Amino acid sequence: MERETRIIKAPISGVEVVINAWITGREKREITSVYTKDFKFKTDTQKTEANLTGDKITEAQNKTIEMFVVDVKDGDSEKNNLDKILDMRSEDYEFIMKEIDKSVIPEEEKKE
Repeated sequence: MERETRIIKAPISGVEVVINAWITGREKREITSVYTKDFKFKTDTQKTEANLTGDKITEAQNKTIEMFVVDVKDGDSEKNNLDKILDMRSEDYEFIMKEIDKSVIPEEEKKE
């Protein structure tokens, strides 16, 4: 089954980016696991320890870009999609990440 995609246009550069329109449960778990894989649960003290660093956030964002970005139509076949997105102007990067967020967390879930 081919997945539905959306084409978005970066506001500054005008580059078209093809992203997946939705996320699978497996993909959502992969992204979540970046944050949770180092959680330690101690049942004897009922404490949860988390080692959340900036590296984890970066790793999760990179994984999200890799899973969602299907194509960056910038004419550069040398770079992978992750590097293309990361090398864009910050305004374009932020716009693309917000559009990806719309696919990760549908509007109806945000209202709850």
